Amino acid sequence: MSEGKYGDLDSPFEYVEDFEVPVQDRKCKDIFWLFLFILFWIGMVIVAIFGFVQGEPKRLYYPSDYRGNVCGYDNTKLERHLTKNYPNLTKEIDHLLTDLTESHYCFFPAEDYTKEYCIQDCPKQGDINNLKETCDRALPNYLNKFKFCPYKSTPYLRRCFPQKDEEINNNSNSTSSETEDRIVESVNDLGYITQIMADLVQGWYIILTSIFIAVILSFVWLYTMRKFVTFMVWFTITLYLIIIIVGAIYCLLQYQQLQKKSDDLEIGNTQRNSTLFLVFFIIFDIFFLLSLILLIYIRKRIKLVIAILHEASRALSDMKGVLFFPFVVFLLIVLLFVWWVPVMTFLMSAGTARLVFDDDDAVYKLDYENSRSVNGAGIYHFFGLIWSIAFILALSQGTIAGAIATWYWTRDKNNLPDNPTLKSFLRLVRYHLGSLAFGSLVLAMLQLFQMILKFINAKLESASKESKMVKCFMCTCHCCLLCLEKWIRFLNRNSYIILAVYGDSFCKSAKKAFFLISRNIVRVMAVDFIGDFILFLGKLIVTCLVGIISVIMCRANDNLTFYLIPALVCGILAYSISSAFMSVVEMTIDTILLSFCEDCERHDGSTVDQEPYATEELLEFMGNIKHEKKNENEAIIQDADGNEYEKDDNELEGIDSSQDEDNK
Repeated sequence: MSEGKYGDLDSPFEYVEDFEVPVQDRKCKDIFWLFLFILFWIGMVIVAIFGFVQGEPKRLYYPSDYRGNVCGYDNTKLERHLTKNYPNLTKEIDHLLTDLTESHYCFFPAEDYTKEYCIQDCPKQGDINNLKETCDRALPNYLNKFKFCPYKSTPYLRRCFPQKDEEINNNSNSTSSETEDRIVESVNDLGYITQIMADLVQGWYIILTSIFIAVILSFVWLYTMRKFVTFMVWFTITLYLIIIIVGAIYCLLQYQQLQKKSDDLEIGNTQRNSTLFLVFFIIFDIFFLLSLILLIYIRKRIKLVIAILHEASRALSDMKGVLFFPFVVFLLIVLLFVWWVPVMTFLMSAGTARLVFDDDDAVYKLDYENSRSVNGAGIYHFFGLIWSIAFILALSQGTIAGAIATWYWTRDKNNLPDNPTLKSFLRLVRYHLGSLAFGSLVLAMLQLFQMILKFINAKLESASKESKMVKCFMCTCHCCLLCLEKWIRFLNRNSYIILAVYGDSFCKSAKKAFFLISRNIVRVMAVDFIGDFILFLGKLIVTCLVGIISVIMCRANDNLTFYLIPALVCGILAYSISSAFMSVVEMTIDTILLSFCEDCERHDGSTVDQEPYATEELLEFMGNIKHEKKNENEAIIQDADGNEYEKDDNELEGIDSSQDEDNK
């Protein structure tokens, strides 16, 4: 392979006199993948238009009456569509469709508890004292002819649940019990996805509040880490263990409380919530034990990571613009979700209205049918979210890498160029959006494959058709995909560093990064693993704190079916936001580390011109890693007579030098 100015793909970098990075003379790369990304987003716009035309979100979080009319919605809007499809049933359609805009609650009359109706308000305390007045006031006119009288009730999930009262006679109590069972059955019969989407719509303010809290906590952690590195590392570890313990105790208490509640009211959602709390309690316990074992094992290496974090903090102090770039990423992600969530809500409710004849009641009822096109549009829109988030994070990583590389490859840190973060961002936007689209697409495809695999596995388990061999195969595939995803994330991150510095295409940058890491595997792995672990703890702290706050807020909202689902979404968003902020430190460390490896290959210090760009502190830190690794590699060997002895430092240095000569 021919040598270029900035080194071969698979051979060490060599010294050049007019060495200058980041490279300014660039060309647009991977244009095809940028064109594909733009086409995909045009498709997402088409899907959104389809959802807005076909969907009605109220179907997700409002109940329906016994004939299929949605409460709180003007169902007469469907008259034109149904009349067109059923021209011979115009009278039935006119009698069926009802304007229920003012009737937001589902009511089960005590005298006819097999049918549900929509009313304006649930009967409150004292309404039961005057049944006739309550009937005339609480029930809409189209029900008055049935002479139904309401029972004393309380609203829950937009349904009127009966309140037990000792003053009501035994017959009324019996009827209320049957009515209660019917309401519970109606809630449990709702599809999981429908209930989840309804909960997300109902808990929108909880999600926004959690996002705001996650941003504040992440920025405080990042800013404090820049000022007080040693303190923040040990504070993060300690606080993480405390949060794990508190979270486990809280989940256990909530589980016990919900178990008692489910004994009083046998509603499936209460039982599911209690099961989720038990699962989270077990997860917290497992995390605590594994974390404790890992911390004991790596306690000595943490000091080495603190040293490179000091170097990263110096870079961030000189490049303050990098600290605020995550707010740009956060804004882009928020705008993405502001677009994505309403579109997905409309898609989930985009069923086609149809008439179904009920033999029991001898009447036509309203029903909605989801077509394959709706399901396909939902999958397309969901993949667009995964790809877009990966693309935004790739843009963030490349921008930070370019800015930090500018800092590293400038000998005089007091003479840094103006606005290096902005210049790095503009270079990526001008030349490398296609490369970022390609790298993020690979990652998004892997994540989609994992989700498909989990879906197939869940279907097999629910159908009870999964044999032990199939289960083992599915588990193996999942583990392989998970490991591959971790490796792709690691390689992508380092590829973006090479891409931001040299302006190569994604594949060429990935190859350069791979061989550079391979030639310096000890240095990279020693720092990357422990550094990523410390930053991972920071992400978990933000996620756990936001998760606990969101659970408390969700518990106070009686209109949520699965209140842990919005809390889980808040946790996922908090982890994504904290990852965007922590990626500043993560990319700073990786860029300094990869630049140092290249620096050592280019500049051996033999002359003044070949003095390395690395600071004395960084050279000392890397020397400590090499010394520690050398001590770990000391082995017991035997001489010709069979006597055992340890290799000394001189022998090790001889081995190292011989390996270096072989590499050259």
